[in-house]
Amino acid sequence: MNAKLNLALALAWVGLLNFDARGAKPEISYVFPDFPTGYPNASPHILTGENFDPAKTEVWTWQPRLSDSLRDAVEQLGKPTPELPAQPPEGAQRVGPLDVERQIIVAPLQGSVVWVKTAEGFSKPYLFHVAKPLWVSEEQAEPGALVHVFGFGLPRSDWVLKSASITLFPRTIVEARALRTADRRLVYFQVPADASTGKYELFCHDSNGGAWGWQKAGDLEIVVPKPAGKLFDVRKFGAKGDGLANDRNAMEAAIAAAQKAGGGIVFFPPGTHLTDSTLAVPSGVRLRGASRDNCILQGFGDARKAARAAWFQSLPPPTAVIRLHNDTGLESLTVQGATWLGATAVTDRSKPCRTSFRFRSAAR
Repeated sequence: MNAKLNLALALAWVGLLNFDARGAKPEISYVFPDFPTGYPNASPHILTGENFDPAKTEVWTWQPRLSDSLRDAVEQLGKPTPELPAQPPEGAQRVGPLDVERQIIVAPLQGSVVWVKTAEGFSKPYLFHVAKPLWVSEEQAEPGALVHVFGFGLPRSDWVLKSASITLFPRTIVEARALRTADRRLVYFQVPADASTGKYELFCHDSNGGAWGWQKAGDLEIVVPKPAGKLFDVRKFGAKGDGLANDRNAMEAAIAAAQKAGGGIVFFPPGTHLTDSTLAVPSGVRLRGASRDNCILQGFGDARKAARAAWFQSLPPPTAVIRLHNDTGLESLTVQGATWLGATAVTDRSKPCRTSFRFRSAAR
């Protein structure tokens, strides 16, 4: 009895392996890469799915366009999006596949929508090459706050905060290092300073996919700003902010006063504030500038405040211009500077420095 059962199961398994999928339309499960990479047509894409025909398969792509500007098109956000065309419309292009297997197609795709056609008909349309936001750093934010969005193929512009009655276009912040690395996985944007409180939906568009290219990144509630707490203006401690005088002593005095008071905000007015040593910000103290655009903290970290260099290191370890601890932060402030003074720099600040330096900017 067991032998007959095993034979039946074996025959059934062989039948499944040899199952002929003729009569079934092709299906697209995934396209890789399916988000903008900066060079969408430079390398082939990989399509996975079912019922592809190695003998006869067509691949069609289409780039839908927005008839109006993106800012006009945001009025459609929150409303039902029309279905993608079941078959390639006028303007679609046929792409020659490089390789076709039963479940895999390799082809250099263009546009934002793809179909696969066999003798059984067209697959359902697959939307690709659009932004893929994954999470937003905050659930609540105050007007003027900085919010981070992580994902793939994120745009540097065309972000929208939309409520039932208000549409906002927040300004994105491009980090200095992002200009060099072109990393599109992390985007910062600033909540407009005059934004009204309430619940908003966050959308983005990378200029691909037409009306289907709008992607929701998440929800964000704009809340009433919390009381600022006690404010310690660095000017009252002797800071000049003229880009010439060394404001280190004044800044350290303001930070020490805020710490002694049990916490508070050290305020930097517009200007360039110089320091020749790392500023250590203790718990409960926040550094706040007047604006990221016109308030700059510039200087050098102090390697002597860093951890001891290992025996195999010829230079001091890199040291930040600002060192934060728990329950601290930077707001509306740009930080520029180098990581250390240099191997030939004198350590006695009462003597002139013999080394010339070049600033390497890194905006925060």
